Amino acid sequence: MSQTTRITCTQCGLNRIGLAEEQPCPGCSTTARNIHVTVTESMAATDSLDATLQYPQHRAWWEQWQTAETYLHRLREAYQPDAIGGDARRLANECL
Repeated sequence: MSQTTRITCTQCGLNRIGLAEEQPCPGCSTTARNIHVTVTESMAATDSLDATLQYPQHRAWWEQWQTAETYLHRLREAYQPDAIGGDARRLANECL
């Protein structure tokens, strides 16, 4: 996290860092001041998933294909930024 602070004169905008609070501004003689604080934070997250699909030989290939497409659709929905309350890892294990 990083933070920056600026103190400027309210009337003329002159930098007031280093001046005492009661000391008047050298540019316009006012004691009023603005305090500007900026806080910056960053975060990164990663995840990965590996899957192997197995199917019983007695099912037609197109039935297995439909099942795989259904699981893929559910996984994509779980990883959407606006997904609510879904546990993507649980869903991934369920699909396998």
